[in-house]
Amino acid sequence: MAASLALAGCGSGTLGTPASASGQTSPAARSAGDAATRNYSGEYAGTVKDSSYPGQTGKIAASFAQYQAAIGGSATQTDGSLSKTGSMAFAVTSATTFTGTEAAQVGTAICVYDVGGTYNVTTHSLKASYHAIDGCTGEHGTIKMKQQCYYARKGVQADVGGLKMC
Repeated sequence: MAASLALAGCGSGTLGTPASASGQTSPAARSAGDAATRNYSGEYAGTVKDSSYPGQTGKIAASFAQYQAAIGGSATQTDGSLSKTGSMAFAVTSATTFTGTEAAQVGTAICVYDVGGTYNVTTHSLKASYHAIDGCTGEHGTIKMKQQCYYARKGVQADVGGLKMC
């Protein structure tokens, strides 16, 4: 997904022909778009319920960086004695919803998950659900995290609804 997000910005030129200047977005237009996009970047902490550990609630901590509507980062999940760290890539699909993927090593397996969720602007809380799409067959779960602080982004006000900078 990260590759497709990166390729989406390459312009509309044909193979071997650079994209025309008219197909490019000006820095001023990009800045205006940034200011209108919610700042998801920052540090998060919360809980996770995973189908591999029924009846238990695990812990999760994440760090996300953002460029326009693309978000990437990592999360560490601890359930029982298992701890796994995964890399995540998301696209903001509306002001408060996102969808993407996570890749994580679980024991000796590499697992890829489909992830989607919502962000509550009032409580700075993120809710998501995930399910394995490759490896870790049948694994699924839910995540609830609260944004602890935010990373500064150009075009975003210094105080993002009461959150402090990380």
